[in-house]
Amino acid sequence: MTSLSRAFASISIVRLAQPDELITFIPETSSLSRISWASYRENIPFDGYEGYNYTSKDYVNTSAPGYVYYVRKHNPTVIYDSVASARPRLARHRNVNDFAAEVNASALPRWIFVTPNVVADGRDTSVDYADHWLQC
Repeated sequence: MTSLSRAFASISIVRLAQPDELITFIPETSSLSRISWASYRENIPFDGYEGYNYTSKDYVNTSAPGYVYYVRKHNPTVIYDSVASARPRLARHRNVNDFAAEVNASALPRWIFVTPNVVADGRDTSVDYADHWLQC
């Protein structure tokens, strides 16, 4: 574990205040302009989850202990107060399975942010593994 990881692990949930006037924050702008949006995360345990990470059963090596597939640092919009303090906005952070269902129902929001877990993103595996995830 790096010193930065230890530092983040030792503090409670961190939220950022409203972005300053020089930054356009898409979910906030989208809410104001009534543009639908959602953030889809692979292995997020439930809609609106704010935790730093989530460990679940290791599906790559089934004999291994649990694995941290979801990490909050891949979920940038949840750290803003304008999202985290508003239940309807927080609920727009959903599991990637909802993305598949909404694609099949032709019901995707206009702005989407999809993030694979830390295995499918290729960091702990390979570019080929990540490519396979994108094609699925």
